This record gives sequence, C-alpha cells and structure tokens, in this order.
Amino acid sequence: MSEAHNGLKAGEKHPMFGRKHSPETLEQMSTAKQGENNPMFGKPKPEGSGSLTKRIASFDKDTQATTVYTSMREAARTMFFPKSSESL
Repeated sequence: MSEAHNGLKAGEKHPMFGRKHSPETLEQMSTAKQGENNPMFGKPKPEGSGSLTKRIASFDKDTQATTVYTSMREAARTMFFPKSSESL
C-alpha cells in the first residue's frame, strides 16, 4: 500500500467504523462463499495445516502408571490445571 493510502480508511475514518453487519447480511456473505464459490473448493489443504496437537505422556511415580493424552488441552483438563496453563 502506498504512503498516500496508508491509514486513509483506518479507525474512525473507515465507513464501517462503529457499525455491525445485520444477521441477514452475515448469512448472505456466508452463503456466497459456500461450496464451489469457496476459493479453496477442490484444492488440497497446504502441507502442515490442520490441528497441531501433540501427544502428551504423564507418568505417575506413586502408581507407576503412564497416561497418554492426545493434546495439551486434554491433559490440562484431566489434571485440573487452570485454563491459562493450556497455552504452554
């Protein structure tokens, strides 16, 4: 973007500033990009896209048991960690 246009319609100067699309308009925009109208329709997902979950193994010294979780979120929920710990 050129220097002349930089910030021209940013913030309060933008025509939609402080406004919201109506539910009908949101539905129309959603419908317009479904199926064959979607720019990604029929194209394979890029390599590495999708869920980036890692398997987590937890070892309990007392019981000598190992528990495997499919994600950090699942491990945090099961071990009762606060929600802020899930983003480690």
